[in-house]
Amino acid sequence: MRKARKATRAAAGAALVSAVLFAALACGPGEEPPATELSGTYEGTTEDGRPMRLELSQEGMGVRGHGVVDGEPVVVAGALACSAAVTLTATDGSVQALSLTPSGGGARLSVAHGEREIGLDRTAASPTPGAGPFAGRYEASGPAGIIAELHLVQHSSLLAGSGRVFERPVGVSGRVTGTDRATGEVTFSDASTLRFEARRESDGSIVLTGLGEPIALEPM
Repeated sequence: MRKARKATRAAAGAALVSAVLFAALACGPGEEPPATELSGTYEGTTEDGRPMRLELSQEGMGVRGHGVVDGEPVVVAGALACSAAVTLTATDGSVQALSLTPSGGGARLSVAHGEREIGLDRTAASPTPGAGPFAGRYEASGPAGIIAELHLVQHSSLLAGSGRVFERPVGVSGRVTGTDRATGEVTFSDASTLRFEARRESDGSIVLTGLGEPIALEPM
């Protein structure tokens, strides 16, 4: 059964690229990818005065994290280009597209949503680890090689992850909707997103749908 799951067709890559019309995001004139890693704990307030805290971890070109906005738990995940294009997901399922850019050697984080922008300051606090049935490192293989690699972290009913899918850096943010079910957004570095559904199998593998052909992720 596991071998059957691993036989995910490489044609799914073409379906994914077709679905999102993906184009690699190049930096504009005078722009460069951030030299500072997007990892650490940042705190501040939104433009309407609500307290905001984000705990971020960067792995390769993927970014994931969790935090609170005005006391409400959230997760963020996305991929890096000249800034990090991420999707913020709340416990009620609402989502918001954001752009994250570090400055001052990582001492400050710019959080932009459209034309609005706020700044968060880095604190000395270490990011808190998460745990849950979906948490772990996973890999999916097909006839042409590795299809996907994801590192997922679960915080209560919220799920965040980063990795690569069809050789593209991605972030995964969403909600656990049942004992073995989750749903959310896969975010690419050009800020495009795809809605995913995930099902956890009895052997610990995860079947991901919404990105072309189903992807069978096996624990690493």
